[in-house]
Amino acid sequence: MPGPGAVEAKASGTITLSPNPVPICDKTGVGVATVHWTVEGAKNVEVRLDKPDGTLFAADDHKEGSASTGPWVKKNTTLYLQDVDNNHSRDANFTLAKVTAEVVGGGPCP
Repeated sequence: MPGPGAVEAKASGTITLSPNPVPICDKTGVGVATVHWTVEGAKNVEVRLDKPDGTLFAADDHKEGSASTGPWVKKNTTLYLQDVDNNHSRDANFTLAKVTAEVVGGGPCP
C-alpha cells in the first residue's frame, strides 16, 4: 500500500521478486533473484534495501524495470520501491510498495 505522500502525489507501484521463495545456498544462506517493478504517476523511482532510505539497489525513470541481485538475498530481505520525484523524502511517506524475500534451501552455491 502506498504511503500517504505517494497517495497525495497520485503515485502507485508494485515490486516483486522472482523467484520468491528464493533458492538459497545451504552453506551461505543467500541466493539470487530478479527484482521487477511497475510504476504509475511517478517519473523517478528508487529501489532501496531493508528500509525506505536503505542502500540504493536500483534507480529508474521508466514505468517498469527489473534488475538481478547479486548473491546476497537472504530470508526477510525487504526491497522498497520509493517515489523520488521532486526530491521526495526517502521514508515510508513515499514508499510505493515493498516486497520481502522468503527462502528455500537447495539453491546453487557460488
